[in-house]
Amino acid sequence: MNTAPPTHAILSTDAESRVTAVSADASDVFGKRVEHLIGHFVTVLVTPGDVAALAGADRATLEGGRSTTVRLHVPSGHGAALAFDATAFAIRDAVGRAPAPTMSLRRTEGPDGTSSDADDAGERFEGVRLQTVVDGAQLGTWDWHLPSGALRFNDRWAEMLGYQASELSPDLSSWKKLVHPDDLPRTLAIFTEHLEGHREIYSTEHRMLHKDGREVWIQDVGRVTERDDEGNPIRAAGIHLDITARMTAEAAARQHLAKFQTLFESQPLGVAVTDPGGNLVEVNSRAEEILGLDMTEQTSREIDGDEWAILRADGSPMPPEELASVIARREGRRVNGAEMAVRQPDGTWRLLLVSAAPVDHPDYGGLSSYTDVTEIKAHEARYRTI
Repeated sequence: MNTAPPTHAILSTDAESRVTAVSADASDVFGKRVEHLIGHFVTVLVTPGDVAALAGADRATLEGGRSTTVRLHVPSGHGAALAFDATAFAIRDAVGRAPAPTMSLRRTEGPDGTSSDADDAGERFEGVRLQTVVDGAQLGTWDWHLPSGALRFNDRWAEMLGYQASELSPDLSSWKKLVHPDDLPRTLAIFTEHLEGHREIYSTEHRMLHKDGREVWIQDVGRVTERDDEGNPIRAAGIHLDITARMTAEAAARQHLAKFQTLFESQPLGVAVTDPGGNLVEVNSRAEEILGLDMTEQTSREIDGDEWAILRADGSPMPPEELASVIARREGRRVNGAEMAVRQPDGTWRLLLVSAAPVDHPDYGGLSSYTDVTEIKAHEARYRTI
């Protein structure tokens, strides 16, 4: 079985030198899962002796505007530290700034020194105007030269819509034909605002037409990467990401939310949702009627605050830890048939029969439902007297 370590990786950083994106092979190169790479300082990924060289390469790239290659060593689970030729190149924004570098690492087998492979990599990446795309990220790329009208797409960009790149005309007409006609005016307006300098970045979510006729939701992000001396855009580049699954899930979530809201409001019982601490975060209209308090008044009160006056069924004060919703959350079980009395703003007391259940969500604690049994209990008392 081939156990040779990977030979190439790409990573992008922010202005603070924290990793923001990595290629598919980066996980094997650094011996860490992708989620353990994102957000960490890039300097912790190389041997301590190479930190100064890495910082120098970044600085030279950002200040000089050209790619810079240095030799770095990466601690590896495969044994001794691996030697890489690291080429840093700048990603410039619409006004020519390069806030952070992106780096290509190519493993070398020879003695220390810059390899020809690294030089070739530097030349390739020097021609990339917007390098937010990394290997294995499943992103489509586009690169538009405005004076000539030439618009280039990579294979992944075309594949998202069921095409091969060779099937698409290399100009803006291809893109316009594929954008959903209902979304095209808005998308063009946003892009025009960016070209004119009114938006720092071009970013939209719109539908595009797949070759088989279905609609594909695309997140399209890009920016002008080159302008002439008068500020006119010369080149723009960006990425496409298929977000159909996310948009479908969000639509389903909205439907479920609407269904829940309908059920929530149509309940003949008072219904209340609490946070993990037991404080109310939402109540239905029936709960407002029973307690004589609107939702804002109820959710603004702390569970142990003086505003609430809650009694046990025997008339003694009920501490917050005995509330059904708190017990349900604390013990992870459903509580049924708990009784408590709550004072309304006009001073009258309402006796409630409460049920509660825990909610498995970090933002919520429990769901309670209750009914006003004040009149029922009064009738029961009269019957007992008779």
